[in-house]
Amino acid sequence: MTNKVVLVGDKGTGKTSFLRTLTTGKFSHDYLPNSIDHHIELNQGVAIDLIDTSGGAENALLRSFKYTGNPIFLICFSVANRHGFLNIENNWLPEIKYHAPNAPVILVGMQSDLRDSNPNAVSNLEIQELQQKLNVTYIEISSLTGTNLQNLQKEIKLANLKVDLLAIALEARKESKTTYLPIFRNTFSALSEKITIAKYIEAAVKKTTLQELRDTLEPLFQHPLSEDSFAKKAIAKLDSSNIDLVIPASTQTKNASFNAKN
Repeated sequence: MTNKVVLVGDKGTGKTSFLRTLTTGKFSHDYLPNSIDHHIELNQGVAIDLIDTSGGAENALLRSFKYTGNPIFLICFSVANRHGFLNIENNWLPEIKYHAPNAPVILVGMQSDLRDSNPNAVSNLEIQELQQKLNVTYIEISSLTGTNLQNLQKEIKLANLKVDLLAIALEARKESKTTYLPIFRNTFSALSEKITIAKYIEAAVKKTTLQELRDTLEPLFQHPLSEDSFAKKAIAKLDSSNIDLVIPASTQTKNASFNAKN
């Protein structure tokens, strides 16, 4: 299955450079025109379409055409640009919630290689506070040095899993509303179980880590929910995801973690 990943953010945040680096393995210092879309295969059979967008307000209508089809959003900002950071809440999140209110969101701090040389860079503490407020995953990358690019791909795979699980929850809710069965006690029980399964899945996809998601879905592994076809679909999807989100200690630099001194 191919999912769509849409990059949004102010102009000059490094979105297009990131796409070029991810797909070619090379960083370019040359100016790159935006709105370049790519299809890539992540490992373990996950295919994604990476959709670039232009950050100007004059392009809001054109951007909205790219928000269809259950996308995953990367809200991008440069850690060296405070204005772009403030626009996450002022512009980008409201725009996403208007067009795709249930879409998974990953917050991406770009150009981490510019942090130390910029005295006005967005601090780790400011980013941590926003991350907790929005309850989203955050990862900081550098297309120039390659910092955390692989970990961002893993987070995209987790978001991809969430999209697939939400589709199962939606299917379960639809069946609970449209299935006509004789009025027996076990009929109501079966329909109630489908709604319960949907609620567990919807709660799980709001979690920011794979472990939290698994823990929330634990009741689906237990009788009687485990006998339902939608629970089996969700469990199979989870078991086949093969996502390892454990970040090696060697990559947990100041660009990926929040230090107490900040």
